[in-house]
Amino acid sequence: MENKVIVYGVKDRTIENNHSGCTCGCSSSEAGTQPTMGELFESLKAYLQERMTGLEFEFVDVLEDSLKEHKDALELLELRYPIPYTKIKGKISFYGAIFNEVVYEDLKG
Repeated sequence: MENKVIVYGVKDRTIENNHSGCTCGCSSSEAGTQPTMGELFESLKAYLQERMTGLEFEFVDVLEDSLKEHKDALELLELRYPIPYTKIKGKISFYGAIFNEVVYEDLKG
């Protein structure tokens, strides 16, 4: 679906070794408490809703939800690509982090 953003991850876990997109150069111990993938999804959703209309959002928990209808995400999991994955316009466009501005630019583009 053109207007749908799907994030695949584990709702209550943080992104490992990534600082959740932090570019400050700090170590993980300096970064403090990292947001969970679910919190990052909610942040992305709020960010996009402020800037765009007509979007649908879905979070698929790769441990709890069925991936039967999400074969592309299942393939990436089997290849051990780091979660979260962000699907835009029916295609997984990003993995390993959620960057609000990058997703927004991709949707605009």
